[in-house]
Amino acid sequence: AVYAYAGGNLSLDRVIVRNNTADFFGALFLTGGGATHRINNSTIHNNTANDCIGIGLGGGQLFMANATVSTNLDGDGGAGFGALC
Repeated sequence: AVYAYAGGNLSLDRVIVRNNTADFFGALFLTGGGATHRINNSTIHNNTANDCIGIGLGGGQLFMANATVSTNLDGDGGAGFGALC
């Protein structure tokens, strides 16, 4: 659903990311060595992927406040690699 790459900073506030399907990183993939990502007052819910189903953090820093990450499932209906990987 959302892909932040090459040092770009991502800021989500009062956003719902839900009902997305992908092979990898169902909801968010955040990367970039010096990047700063912020998720505030947001929900990441009901996303599906075969690997790293919620938030994939490939570099940089992630700060979360008042955020919910729930019911994100792998392609077989299980928990996969979890909410953050």
